Amino acid sequence: MISKRLKALRAELGIGKRELVSLLPMKLKSYENYESGRREPDSDALQVLAERFNVSVDYLLGVSDCRRVKNEMVGFHCCRG
Repeated sequence: MISKRLKALRAELGIGKRELVSLLPMKLKSYENYESGRREPDSDALQVLAERFNVSVDYLLGVSDCRRVKNEMVGFHCCRG
């Protein structure tokens, strides 16, 4: 699921892997492995990727189809979009 989500999110940005990785604290080979499904990112890499794509870690993992989590006074809830 992670690889499919990463590919789709990068495609939405309309950028190549090299350009994306230039914005991330990781090596191109690592990102290519994540996007191809050969490896899964560790928790630190998941957080970095989620922040860069402005989505939740749960979204990247396929736990949720909700892209973002917003902190409200009543707690966390799924946002639209």
